[in-house]
Amino acid sequence: MSHIPDDNSVAQPAMALQSVVDNIERFFVAQIDRMEQYVADIAYQNDCCEADDVGSLGNQFDMTKSDWQREYESRRVELEEDCQRLAEAWERVENEQRQMLAARSIQQTVGSLPSVVAGDSPSDLKNKTPTSLTPVSGARKSAAPRDPASLTFKQLQKQIRSHNRRRK
Repeated sequence: MSHIPDDNSVAQPAMALQSVVDNIERFFVAQIDRMEQYVADIAYQNDCCEADDVGSLGNQFDMTKSDWQREYESRRVELEEDCQRLAEAWERVENEQRQMLAARSIQQTVGSLPSVVAGDSPSDLKNKTPTSLTPVSGARKSAAPRDPASLTFKQLQKQIRSHNRRRK
């Protein structure tokens, strides 16, 4: 509060003005207090909302993570099953390939034997010796590198075996 002079002509309007200034000051202080309270309330609500939001975001993250883990595990199991089926199929292909190579080498061996003429007796067969008879294992080794399918088969076989070893 300011000091008001004793002169009545000036004192009355000055007191009135001082009263108005005091009222305006009280009004502004009250308004500032209200605004500070309003801001504090909003900040508190935002903190609560943010805490709720953080909690719900955390829950949403956990749910998404669980969904992803289930999907990942499901896909991993599918891939392992596919790998197992592939290994089994490959084993069947290997067996068929072995059988085919064995049959081919037998056919080559049988084709290279001298034919038995009707009327040849066992004693006549003693004198006939096959000249181009090759062992089955030798025919298998010599036929494999020349056949491109066999080479591809061997390469795939090596890759699957190395994959199976890495997986174990």
